[in-house]
Amino acid sequence: ALPASRLHAVEGTGGVVAYPLALRLVVYDSALRSVAELDTLRVFRSAQALPEGSFLTERVAVRVPAGRYRYHFVVAEPQADAGAMVGARAVEVPPVGAGFSASDLVLGREGSGLVWRRPEGEVALNPLQRYPRDGVATLYYEVYGLPQGASVATRVSVTSRGGRSIFRRLFGGGAGADLAYTTVTDAAQRSRVQQRLTLTGLPPGQYTLTLELHDPVSGARVMRRKPFEIGGARAP
Repeated sequence: ALPASRLHAVEGTGGVVAYPLALRLVVYDSALRSVAELDTLRVFRSAQALPEGSFLTERVAVRVPAGRYRYHFVVAEPQADAGAMVGARAVEVPPVGAGFSASDLVLGREGSGLVWRRPEGEVALNPLQRYPRDGVATLYYEVYGLPQGASVATRVSVTSRGGRSIFRRLFGGGAGADLAYTTVTDAAQRSRVQQRLTLTGLPPGQYTLTLELHDPVSGARVMRRKPFEIGGARAP
């Protein structure tokens, strides 16, 4: 998600405004060998210049084998001779069908303007990882390596960035303790899970959502974390 205040519009014909962007993604392993690259120029068009406070959003994807990687993502404006690295972090790509494992978390927000279109249905995204007060987040992840109908002990918790736990029920609202439940896989080897998280009562600040999964048969455990932020404005 790129802030409009940092972009330079190009006037086109018929009053159309264009935003040409060069996107370059490099994924490399621990030995600094490149395993995947993307280098493309995309032109985004709008009937008018993007207003202050808005963002231009886009999604790019590359295929990589299972493993642990780091990636660098650079965005540049060729016409303005300007650019910046907007992403650089570690990422784990789990194997599918090679024992119990899980994907990364996707924390989304309905109406964010960006979705991940899949054959099984759309997954809401939230590139800003920011939510209004009393808003609703969506949670998507995949569980791998289990037969259909398997039970997975699941725990979801939210911690303020300073380390204080937020003890309340996230799914469906209401009071309650730390959320623990059982997920039953809906397909063999690859099960997709979607949930809605109510953020009612959480004050503005920075948080970390932690998902813990336990396969009681093998005893294996998987933990995934995702940071997010709650702003000062309330959800409409």
